[in-house]
Amino acid sequence: MQEWFEFPTQEAAEEMADLIVHLNNHTRLWPNKGYGPIELRKKHEVESKSAPKQPSNVFIFETKQKVGRNDPCPCGSGKKFKKCCGV
Repeated sequence: MQEWFEFPTQEAAEEMADLIVHLNNHTRLWPNKGYGPIELRKKHEVESKSAPKQPSNVFIFETKQKVGRNDPCPCGSGKKFKKCCGV
């Protein structure tokens, strides 16, 4: 698409853009294991509705206090911060 395209009207340019978007959304891709973007989105929506929410392993550090090296880690592990999350 490195060529210069001229369209006679704005409608012709919009029609071409719509065709390119349709082609992109309905093309099966090797990195997606043969699925197209639309199929992946539908598959993800079905899986997210049926799968129960599992707790995340991500800890939120919103204490707004500076944690010292020898203070207990705010993640709740019971270890010192320098041995746990302060690596």
